[in-house]
Amino acid sequence: MLFLALALVLSMLAGVAGVTLGWFRSPSEPELQKPADGTATNTPISPVNTEEPTQQLTSDTHTAEASPTGTLAPILTPAPTQTAPMPPSPAPSPDPRVEEQLGVMSLEQKIGQMLLMGVDGQGITTATCSLIQRLSPGGIIYRRNNAEKPQQLARFSSDLQICSAEGVGIPLFIAIDHEGQYVTRFNYGVTVFPAAMAQGSTGDPALAYQVALAAGQELAYSGVNMVLGPVADVLSDYDNTVISLRSFGGDAQDVNQFVSQAVHGYLQAGVIPVLKHFPGHGGVAVDTHYNVVSDQASRASLEAEYLPPFQFGIEAGAPAVMFGHVAYPSIDEAAQPASISPSIIELLREELGFQGIAMTDSMGMGAISGSTRNIAAASVQAVLAGEDVLLVTSPGTAQAAYDGLLNAVRSGQITEERINESLRSILETKAGWGLLSGSPSAATIPDWKTNANLSFDAGYRAVTLFRDQSGYVPLPPAPQNILIIGPTDGWGLYPTLGEALRQNGYSYQIVTYSSPWNGAVPEVGYLDTLPIQAANYDFTVVLTWDAHLNRFRYGDTWQTQLVNRLLEKDIPLVVVALKSPTDILEFPQVPSYIATFGTTGGQIQSLADVLVGRHTATGVNPLPGLP
Repeated sequence: MLFLALALVLSMLAGVAGVTLGWFRSPSEPELQKPADGTATNTPISPVNTEEPTQQLTSDTHTAEASPTGTLAPILTPAPTQTAPMPPSPAPSPDPRVEEQLGVMSLEQKIGQMLLMGVDGQGITTATCSLIQRLSPGGIIYRRNNAEKPQQLARFSSDLQICSAEGVGIPLFIAIDHEGQYVTRFNYGVTVFPAAMAQGSTGDPALAYQVALAAGQELAYSGVNMVLGPVADVLSDYDNTVISLRSFGGDAQDVNQFVSQAVHGYLQAGVIPVLKHFPGHGGVAVDTHYNVVSDQASRASLEAEYLPPFQFGIEAGAPAVMFGHVAYPSIDEAAQPASISPSIIELLREELGFQGIAMTDSMGMGAISGSTRNIAAASVQAVLAGEDVLLVTSPGTAQAAYDGLLNAVRSGQITEERINESLRSILETKAGWGLLSGSPSAATIPDWKTNANLSFDAGYRAVTLFRDQSGYVPLPPAPQNILIIGPTDGWGLYPTLGEALRQNGYSYQIVTYSSPWNGAVPEVGYLDTLPIQAANYDFTVVLTWDAHLNRFRYGDTWQTQLVNRLLEKDIPLVVVALKSPTDILEFPQVPSYIATFGTTGGQIQSLADVLVGRHTATGVNPLPGLP
């Protein structure tokens, strides 16, 4: 073990000296992200659950101008269709180094290896390194406050690995959530890909491979070797606010293919994919970040609709599976959360044949820590149930889990052999990924421009025309006067729409309402005045943002009321859902309805081109239960 630690330190020092050594490197600044037109941008992106900043209400009137020669749509460079390669070959099993390592580890070090732990700050500190060397965690989970940009995170990752090498001498899993537009931890510098459901709406599983490969390469460049994804949940409850666009869709047969391709992409990029949230979190509306919830799905439904994407992901080579905190009484009569249920973990092991790492979702979530059990007790339950790794996202939670497990072994509640079983899974996976060799593989420097073009292309293809019974898509030929009503703009949405309308001879006015991601929309007076104002225009385009899901988040129905009042007055209307396509559930009679599944550059440009007739939407509905 001392030799391994020394080898690791020497490798890291070589990385600092300028040699690219995978997760031990100090990369130079990446070039700025570039959209398809080649214009450099460095716009900060929004982390999960924090959307664009609130802006003042505006009402801007624009008159049609002569259309210049040319087109707004950039020349896309479609990514070539690629066949996912086989995942990298793991080390021979069992790897002899595993038993050797187990033989020299203390009980305390073994327990530490079962923790995927959060740390504070954006760089190593004496306190952080001391904590790592004291607890010997098997990995680090990056949170929103840890990641500024790729090169900063690469330095942080390298320092964390050096600290671990000087302690227990076993390299760390370094993990992160990185799902696309709405779940990311970076402030800027990485490519922002459309969310999973936007990818699903293209109908092209090969795109999931390309996106995972590109995103995975950027993560590897940042020192990350484990990604908590892809999401393998099938979205069947359309009131679900926590999964929503994080799912590839609502049809298990389609989700199977996208999950499989995403796993292949991550593996090819050199990062370890973790399927989540077993056995599925798409069938309940309650968010387990805050509350305990039971999914009443029958065993037959679970086997037909929930489990197949996980099976496909496992067969594609995913070496780890994360358990959610939802309870499933049809499997576990005691209705325990999946993460601490022996019956549900046995389902994964015995029926799906999975022998890799079983991991919990965050042990600090309300479904666990907000119940009658505390972190220490829940951690003991999880390990007794069969979990190998506990996700503990803060130093305090990590310490509580560590103490609980250590006391349980010392008291005889958990045997050391049970701990060893988990250590074998952890160490076998680390060996299979070269993390026990002291010679980490080189990370590929991302092609930032190509990745930006891929993101643009994915978004452009995602936009879906659900229905056009009125024949308003594209908008009837100019001259027409268009009223656009939508939320405050943090994406460059209105300049893009405005330019497309002006170039095609339309006059328009934009009226914005307060950001619906910050709570209930307060402009009650608009509900009376906007329908009157809309009567003075030829057509009205209403842009909604989670109109359906905000009913459950905030009890807010402002967007729903607005659309329905416009319909009552027979206003010629096109409704565009900018995020979840489930908005149509609030106004199922709307005759013309478009969904973009997000607001990345490609999605915004595609929407503009669809409205003015320069592009025909090619997306497909990924949620078969929508009207």
